[in-house]
Amino acid sequence: MAAEVRSRREVCCYCGQPIDYDADHNAPRAFTVAHWLPVATHPHLAEVWSNIRGAAHRGCNSSAGTANEPLGLGLTSDGL
Repeated sequence: MAAEVRSRREVCCYCGQPIDYDADHNAPRAFTVAHWLPVATHPHLAEVWSNIRGAAHRGCNSSAGTANEPLGLGLTSDGL
């Protein structure tokens, strides 16, 4: 799953800046997978696509912590 997210070469879902996909794994600007519900508190959802937020910098993802962000219902059919 991480390989597929990495292959998209997206910008960070938190800050919108480019990710250094070649950086050392522990570098702040290195690639990680961000999850809506944190893997630390929901390890069983680590590989569930609906829980994948997107690509993120290690630093941004770490700063987000393990707070459960409320999930919205999305847009209505008329976009309002």
